[in-house]
Amino acid sequence: MWNALFEVFDNTHLGAVDHRTSGVLYYTDFRLRRKMPQVKIYIPVRHYVASDRKVREVLNSTLTLQGQKEYLGNYKQVLEETL
Repeated sequence: MWNALFEVFDNTHLGAVDHRTSGVLYYTDFRLRRKMPQVKIYIPVRHYVASDRKVREVLNSTLTLQGQKEYLGNYKQVLEETL
């Protein structure tokens, strides 16, 4: 999914983007009953991906290959309403 989304192949790095909202953000969620923290990564795709439509296409392909296409419905609906 990473390669298809960012069109990065053969261990190529994402190019540098000179914008105040570019870069990678990490979020860590600590909970009392959880043994390990849950780490999430946020990549502002608007700096690295051609369009929201491209995100939808890659997500559709990935979830279809994983047999989880049913999770795409709400995302597609919201995206279509905003495009």
